[in-house]
Amino acid sequence: MGQALHAMGAIPIDRGNLEKAKESLAKAGEYITKNKKSVSIAPEGTRRRKNSFTEPRIAPLKKG
Repeated sequence: MGQALHAMGAIPIDRGNLEKAKESLAKAGEYITKNKKSVSIAPEGTRRRKNSFTEPRIAPLKKG
């Protein structure tokens, strides 16, 4: 999967390292400016804080 993302021009964002994340977003901004193209952001992974051992909640279904 990593090779496919690389071939598509994906720019990885390291959420664990703020400086690297900023560099990646700056690289995306340069791409947009230079190529007059748009980019999409696809977040993945957990949304929990580190060392959070609480059970995930399941939201109730909406009525109607």
